[in-house]
Amino acid sequence: MANGRLEDFGSFYRRSTIQQVEKIIDELFQRTCSTWYANPGVLQPHNLTEDYQQLFGYRWDSLEQSASHYLKSVQGKQKLAFKALNSGRSFTNPIKAATGASITLPTYVCTTHGDFNQHNILIDYDGHVWLIDFQNTGRGHILRDVAMIDSTIRFQLLAADDATLEGRLHMEETLNSIERFSHAKQLVGRLSTQNPLLQKPMTQ
Repeated sequence: MANGRLEDFGSFYRRSTIQQVEKIIDELFQRTCSTWYANPGVLQPHNLTEDYQQLFGYRWDSLEQSASHYLKSVQGKQKLAFKALNSGRSFTNPIKAATGASITLPTYVCTTHGDFNQHNILIDYDGHVWLIDFQNTGRGHILRDVAMIDSTIRFQLLAADDATLEGRLHMEETLNSIERFSHAKQLVGRLSTQNPLLQKPMTQ
């Protein structure tokens, strides 16, 4: 760090190639945080609903109010229709479907950073990864940091003007076409699009 150059992950992601981003993500999980994930304890039931409610401090009613406020172009209650989609499809309202549900699944629990947003991950000139802001660091399910950086890439770094809603839907359906992490390499080249900004999240 003697040269004093540090760049946050958001800036690095936007200017870098897919291969460069993959290298930094590998560095993050396999070196910077490897000690945390190498001590997962034993496989045990874990209440994921309670875990995320505590992490984000939300209630079901507040989620519904936020959705009503921000999704003004969306029609429906139980089924949602989006004006920006030309297909005429409707989708199950995830808030209505999940309200009151409690999801408990077997998982490993270990120390996680808890907030892998684009500004908390810093890259130095030599390609080493550094972390800041440990307010949410603590024990959680072992894939919590993976889920956070995945969400950061797909929902924040893929900005509003970078892709249409149709394109985003196609990307999400392609991502959901596999059921295991071990099948992730099968996604390469599966998304048919001319938009390179949509191709980039598919390879992370």
